[in-house]
Amino acid sequence: MTNYLSNTPNFTYTSLPVTPYKNAPRADEPGGSITTFPNTTTTQVQFHRGHLVTAMASGTPADGFTFPKALIFDVDVTSGTPVLSGEFVVNPGNGVAAQMPSVEMDRSDTLGVTWMESSANEFLSMWVGTLDQNTGKLVKRVAAPGVGFFSSSSRIGDYSTTVLDPNGKTFWSANEYIGDAPRTNIWRTNIQSFTAGAQGAIALNSGQ
Repeated sequence: MTNYLSNTPNFTYTSLPVTPYKNAPRADEPGGSITTFPNTTTTQVQFHRGHLVTAMASGTPADGFTFPKALIFDVDVTSGTPVLSGEFVVNPGNGVAAQMPSVEMDRSDTLGVTWMESSANEFLSMWVGTLDQNTGKLVKRVAAPGVGFFSSSSRIGDYSTTVLDPNGKTFWSANEYIGDAPRTNIWRTNIQSFTAGAQGAIALNSGQ
């Protein structure tokens, strides 16, 4: 977009081919299922050193577009023409849903990501991870384990975010999880800082 402070801004639209994705209809939890709304929606984009990074939850061909996974896209705009620099999938496993993801990039081009995760064996929990773009290696840790049954809601968290600390290496993520009183207080919010550690480890610094 140019002339963005005028009454007549100019927009240039670019379509980038990516791996097919579409709405995924299923997410489980111990004893039942969970809504998957919203889906195929990216809510924020971060910009660093000529790169746009964003994430969304959607289905992939790997399981017939059944369970949502966290899709991550890195778009290089340094040349003035957007180019897809990388695309990645956070897939915690068969039958595991990853929803409400957000992503950020540190000064070493490592990606920090958070998502909400659930399955037939896991209540809705908050996870964080670091992703090496060169190797595609994801290192993840649970930041706030879910401890209750998600009884009813038309939504699935509002919303997650990941931003980079001014030190250029620490990620701050906020996301939601299910506490021990979901019938009276469905959502709890956790804030977690973390960094990409040595040998691909992930260091959790604080949480609440």
